[in-house]
Amino acid sequence: MPWADASAVLKSLARTIRTRQYSIRTEQSYVDWCRRFLGYCGAKPLEKIGAVDVQGFLSHLAIDLEVAPSTQNLALNSVVFLFKEVLGRPLADLKFPRARRSPRVPVVLTRDEVECLLGRMQGTFALLAGLLYGTGMRSMEGLQVRVGDLDIRTVQELLGHADVATTMIYCGK
Repeated sequence: MPWADASAVLKSLARTIRTRQYSIRTEQSYVDWCRRFLGYCGAKPLEKIGAVDVQGFLSHLAIDLEVAPSTQNLALNSVVFLFKEVLGRPLADLKFPRARRSPRVPVVLTRDEVECLLGRMQGTFALLAGLLYGTGMRSMEGLQVRVGDLDIRTVQELLGHADVATTMIYCGK
């Protein structure tokens, strides 16, 4: 496929993902995996690329590159989204099972370990780590939080201020 065609398809993919308000990381991942897929297909015309090519690409990832099952599933989701939402050609005849992850026991820190870890951080890192830990936010969500995003009464109660005017000094309102 001519690279100009691939570039236009990838731009259309990015626009589609943005209009659906997916996260920027999802957009970046999907575009990157679809770029790799189109590169794998080489000079083959876009109209002729289909389920057989997707199956070959996923097999290549699993067998030749030995990627993790979660990586293989991400690549599959990306390419399926491209075909269904951008090209308007759902891959109904795709016969490729999703890779299974091996079961893992999650690593969970004890309360003392968390206190020790957070206690050793300072400044912005301590604030962000505490926010992520306390709220369960993802890292990108925590990085995008602004002071104006904070329900001020909650901050007043958390800081123990009797008068909201005192809290407003800290919140810049």
